[in-house]
Amino acid sequence: MFPWIPSNLNFPFSGDVNQRIEPDWFFGTINSEVGDGEIEREIFLNVASYGKQIGLITDVLLCIANELKITSDNNRTLSNLKKIQAEVEKIKNSKQERVKENAKKILYKLKSINHEEFNSLIMEFQKER
Repeated sequence: MFPWIPSNLNFPFSGDVNQRIEPDWFFGTINSEVGDGEIEREIFLNVASYGKQIGLITDVLLCIANELKITSDNNRTLSNLKKIQAEVEKIKNSKQERVKENAKKILYKLKSINHEEFNSLIMEFQKER
């Protein structure tokens, strides 16, 4: 486009960015007066993520609301919680479909490149069932 500008010219704060992002930075910032970052990290990595924990709490709250016959018609907060839960489920289902489609594409590619390896992989998965 502009032949006089070199193609490898980077302006300040531009160009390639290589950055490793890990949850460790977050846990190290937890103030000791409100929690223990090491414990939070261990729970997050080995037990349940915050999303999983919130999802379980949401399920219990909606179950309790149902048992108490609280309807979303007369409770805006309950209605909002149900909408959020539905959106979360929609995203999860969408992700599952994308992963499934990507797996199918890779399997078809493997099958076209190396039919024996494809069959071996399929048999390996069938044994795991």
